[in-house]
Amino acid sequence: MIEGFSTLYQASITGESMSVEKTVGDEVFAGTINGYGAIRIEIHQPPESSLIQRVIRLEEQAQTERPPSQQLIEKFERSYAKAIAMKGPIVPVPKTSSPEIKRNVKNIAMSDL
Repeated sequence: MIEGFSTLYQASITGESMSVEKTVGDEVFAGTINGYGAIRIEIHQPPESSLIQRVIRLEEQAQTERPPSQQLIEKFERSYAKAIAMKGPIVPVPKTSSPEIKRNVKNIAMSDL
C-alpha cells in the first residue's frame, strides 16, 4: 500500500474472520475487500501469480486429471441413476389399508370410548 489507511477484509484469502487494519507499507493481497477508507496500492506481481488464480488453476487441473477409480465410479453412477429412474414407475405400490389394519384401528378407537 503506497497511500491511505483502511480496514481490509481478507477472509477469502487468509481465513481470518476479523478485518485487518492496513496502512502505508503494508502488503495487500489480491481478492481483499476494502472495508472503509481510500487507499492506493502498487502491484508488484502479475495477476496470474495471485493466490486466487493459483487455486483456480489447481481446481481445473484436478478436474482433468481424475484417477481411474473415480472415472469408473462416475461411469457406473450415470448408468445406475438411469436404471433407477426408469425402474421407479414400474414398481407396484402395495395396498396400504388391508382389512386387518382397518380392524385394529377400529378396535383401538372403540377401546378409548
